[in-house]
Amino acid sequence: MRITVRFYNGASAEALILGADRNEVLAVVEGRPEAEQWRILDGRLHDEAGEPIEIEAMFALDGIDCAELCTELFPKTATAGGRWN
Repeated sequence: MRITVRFYNGASAEALILGADRNEVLAVVEGRPEAEQWRILDGRLHDEAGEPIEIEAMFALDGIDCAELCTELFPKTATAGGRWN
């Protein structure tokens, strides 16, 4: 899944999610040399320093099921809209 994120310092960047579960996200951020491991705490993403990360946009890639990650990050949206397809 591709995402656009805004970091705590106000900078925005494109990122590619390589893997995720209910607690963590592994992502490659444009312009950064290494993959980063972000934590999901109370439905919000936090970078390796513990600062919040805001997701500005999400773009699903063909053949990739992002339902579990979306449910963790957007629980009210996922339940209000019904089942993710």
